[in-house]
Amino acid sequence: MNILKEIKENNDTCDIPIIICSSIGDKETIKRTLLLGAYDYFEKPFNDMAIDFGFSLKVTNALHMKRKTDHVLYLRNHDVLTGLGTRQYFESELQSAIDKLIMPLCVVIIDINGLKVINDAYGHDAGDNILREISDIFTRSDLQYSCAARWGSDEIVMLFPFLDRKSLNAVITDIKALIDTNKTSDYDISFGWAIEDNDISNAKYLVQKAEDNLFSNKILEVSSVRRNMIESIIKTLHQKNPREEEHSRRVSFISEKIAIELGFSDYEIKRVKLAGLMHDIGKITVSEDILNKPGKLNAEEWQQIKSHPEHGFTILSTSIDTMEIANAVLAHHERWDGRGYPKGISSDSIPIMARIIAVADTFDAITSTRTYRSSRGEDEAMDEIVHCSGSQFDPIVADAFLRYMKNK
Repeated sequence: MNILKEIKENNDTCDIPIIICSSIGDKETIKRTLLLGAYDYFEKPFNDMAIDFGFSLKVTNALHMKRKTDHVLYLRNHDVLTGLGTRQYFESELQSAIDKLIMPLCVVIIDINGLKVINDAYGHDAGDNILREISDIFTRSDLQYSCAARWGSDEIVMLFPFLDRKSLNAVITDIKALIDTNKTSDYDISFGWAIEDNDISNAKYLVQKAEDNLFSNKILEVSSVRRNMIESIIKTLHQKNPREEEHSRRVSFISEKIAIELGFSDYEIKRVKLAGLMHDIGKITVSEDILNKPGKLNAEEWQQIKSHPEHGFTILSTSIDTMEIANAVLAHHERWDGRGYPKGISSDSIPIMARIIAVADTFDAITSTRTYRSSRGEDEAMDEIVHCSGSQFDPIVADAFLRYMKNK
């Protein structure tokens, strides 16, 4: 009885199913053992049926129950996607380290920059693959952490016992090297960390301090990280459809010339040029088969194509640096008369950069060979823009384009 009680009161052993075998068979003894947590009770001596059938079956059932209990416990403590610990599990491990007075104690948070942008551009499977990849890297590594867990949708947190300040930089360097060496796709990470080496009672704030540190670091890194990510998305789009690269560069060039004709400042001209280069970035979400289809698109395929301004806006609007360009990308298929998409806005409600891109985009579309038709001449394209000035195009922008074409 004492052994049974000790096993069941110990957190490390309480889930083990215990079968009691005893020559004492009175009801009070059996009742007491079951109340103490025994899985079952067998009275000795065993008869043949108990040995051949009953006992082995109960042991089998006990083991089956234990496996199911272990599986439920695993699911409760581990993230289904990555196999890392859950937030709740990490908090319990941190509290356990605090209770054991482990110092110094360090928390490191790893944030996958722009995971939402990756999900929007490439689909959620791409983001999930990155999370799994990083998790596998940590699992295979010899980093001396006691617990690694998925903290948020794009964050992984690690607990390092007995890690001092002097060794922290080396650990961060090792983690960066592991990810850079083993990653199979283009993404960036940011770090936050906190150490408690003075008062163990303050260790309960380690995660909060690490998150504050992460936020400070991301403010310094975010512009370059976003820029690299957007460049990567554009590169992937151009690899899917090389014609898109040439088209985007020509639209960018023509948009720049229109902006010059309109008397824009040097800064504004550069922004228009960049917006022209990025105007079709939302096509990264469109199937390669549709982008390269030789014949006419069906209704469903056309709807996918028409969604690219909104997808482009979603990708670019994640950074304040590209918000103006995001609005231009969203509106570059709007019409001066309000019959465009996706919002159906008209005239001056359409951002000026979008109005410029609309003219440049149409001119290049007419004069370029497409999978479904041959190219037409520049004179025919200019006639189309003259004809649509005031309906599809801003008349002032159309006139600026025509001046450029006349004087080039």
